[in-house]
Amino acid sequence: WVGGAIKKDRLFFFANIEHNNQDAVVTIQPNVPSFASLAQNASQPYTGKQLSVRFDYRVNANHSLFMRYSHDGNRGFGPLGNNQLPSNWVKNTNWSDQSILGVTSTLSSNLVNDLRFAYQYWRNRNLFPDQTDCPGCIGLGLPQMSVVGSNVVFGNTSNATQGRDLRKFTFTDNVTWQRGAHRIRMGGEIER
Repeated sequence: WVGGAIKKDRLFFFANIEHNNQDAVVTIQPNVPSFASLAQNASQPYTGKQLSVRFDYRVNANHSLFMRYSHDGNRGFGPLGNNQLPSNWVKNTNWSDQSILGVTSTLSSNLVNDLRFAYQYWRNRNLFPDQTDCPGCIGLGLPQMSVVGSNVVFGNTSNATQGRDLRKFTFTDNVTWQRGAHRIRMGGEIER
């Protein structure tokens, strides 16, 4: 992370980035001796990156604004249940961005207005594994199959492929008025 003043008492910034790279292990243990050779400890990888940048600007004594952008991107490969062979796992990818702009205005000594606009985008995919995710996996590319009388499941999961792309726009305005020990706050929000 890094942050500080760009222009003294006027413009400030803050930025950070985080990276996560991990490998978990899933133990697969068939419950019948005839499939004991399929027992394994399979790698369950996950990588993620988060990034945020924020700017604060003091326009004058009565008005200030801020802008922030955040990103979260991640990818994982793993089972949706118990004892599935890796060919039945899901490759999950996410991409999420959020931006927000806010303006705070002191209209008088007892009246403050806070206006914000936010935009959010989220892209998610659940996909079948391929040779890069699961080299040499038994059942890779076949339809989902389970062996009757056992807990063995392999082939492309019936829970993929699927995806979603969501966009959200939000406008919010709040007014705070204070008189002595009494405070009234009102506002509204429009979300599309």
